[in-house]
Amino acid sequence: VVVVVVVHFVFQKKEEKKKRREKQPYNTQTHSLSHTHTHTVMWRVAASAVGTSSGSLRLLSPAAGGLFRCGTRALPVAARRTLGTTTSQCSSDSPGKHRPELIDVRHRTAITNHLWKTRNTTPPAESERRPHGIITKTLDDSRVEVRLRFTENKALLEEYLTVAGTVRVGKLLEDLDALAGAIAYKHCDDGDHRTAPLTIVTASVDRITLLSKLHPDRDYRLSGHVSWVGNSSMEISITMDSPKCRTFEHLDDNAIDDANAFDSMMTCVLTMVARDPLTSKAQKINRLEPRSPAEKQTIASGERRTRERRERAAQALRLAPPLPDERLLLHDLYLQTLQAKQEPQTKKVVFMKDAQLHSARVCQPIERNIHGKMFGGFLLREAFELAWANCVEIAGFHPMFLALDDNTFLAPVEIGSILKLHSKVVFCPGHPSPVVQVAVTADVMHPATHEQLTTNTFHFTFTCPNSTLPLVLPETYDEMMQHVEGRRRIIKGRKLAISQSAGLAEFYGPELTASPDK
Repeated sequence: VVVVVVVHFVFQKKEEKKKRREKQPYNTQTHSLSHTHTHTVMWRVAASAVGTSSGSLRLLSPAAGGLFRCGTRALPVAARRTLGTTTSQCSSDSPGKHRPELIDVRHRTAITNHLWKTRNTTPPAESERRPHGIITKTLDDSRVEVRLRFTENKALLEEYLTVAGTVRVGKLLEDLDALAGAIAYKHCDDGDHRTAPLTIVTASVDRITLLSKLHPDRDYRLSGHVSWVGNSSMEISITMDSPKCRTFEHLDDNAIDDANAFDSMMTCVLTMVARDPLTSKAQKINRLEPRSPAEKQTIASGERRTRERRERAAQALRLAPPLPDERLLLHDLYLQTLQAKQEPQTKKVVFMKDAQLHSARVCQPIERNIHGKMFGGFLLREAFELAWANCVEIAGFHPMFLALDDNTFLAPVEIGSILKLHSKVVFCPGHPSPVVQVAVTADVMHPATHEQLTTNTFHFTFTCPNSTLPLVLPETYDEMMQHVEGRRRIIKGRKLAISQSAGLAEFYGPELTASPDK
């Protein structure tokens, strides 16, 4: 009798514990989902995605992100804590019929979540679908604005704080990419609900320039519009500013449209490309018509930047040899490297091979965009934060972001592939110069075929005005080419930044001369 009572008591306690888990699946102490509830959610999501019952699915990988099998089809499903309650429903067999339903995800910023939801439209039924029309639009037709009210919303501020108490630029880069996508979708919309939304992808980042130091005790505004259009590509210009009175709460309503009431903080130019959602071929987009001399100048500037991008691509060191003064620089670097190996130096020297950091991660479904590929803003954020850590390691000090130079997204990153990021300090002339140029290469490997390709190379410029930086020297010819390329970017970036804000001269330091010894 005693044994029966004990067994019954234990069984009853287990049942009560199971019911409590089902009622409260989220553990507030550990901030994680319980295993039982996690697998239950993954089973239901997988069943919903393939249109079958959960009983016909078999769990192949019991991890936080599971791999299920339904017949001969493997389906990856990620179970992560979200702020919404809806699940994604998409079919890889019919990408034109189903689009992923986006939900608020905790580790994405509130701004990115908001921008994605505004353009998450349901495509029309196949019987009602019409060809995409071409209409004429103005710059204001594509204008989008979002605000970061850090002074009022402490939870929002928490998302953007770094360990040093500064604004987390990686999160802002994510928001800039999401904002550019929202602007592009708005321009490409032909106003007919019977046409399917176009596929918009980030083709390149022309340049992101910081004009003033960012402080977390201020409010900020991100706004942008289409500034130039081609056949299927469009240039997006975005500015980040802040009220001179520091908060929107103290800003007069009549001053919202007054440029003199704001301090310019950052400028950004990106290029987006439109694709047909069914064929993935280039899709002609709406025309852009100026309505004033200022708008004509804006479009002309976009055309000029497009030509300059092509010229820079033709002058890249992988296609053309170094310039005459750069050849002298290479010889000076060679002599400096020999001297650094043979004689003690008066200042700290680090070889480029020792100024590197690497990271690798599996691309999970939770990071996908509305087209089922990896979100471009996620790649920008991951690359920036690795570059920032690399700069911290060299400087021993928290650096300040100055610019992101032009880079091209060469290929989409597939879900399930392995993303490898390689960060390297390619240019650091050392004290008294405070600038550091860091290049981050993004390689993607497909696990099934082991095929690896480079999708991006990001070029970040940082400054460490309060730190005595070491001299970073190349050893091989390849490293010397990277050094010369980084030096070119610093020279060009310094001129451009000072032309926009003279106060940036102190962050870039003295102008570089032909010889590194001078």
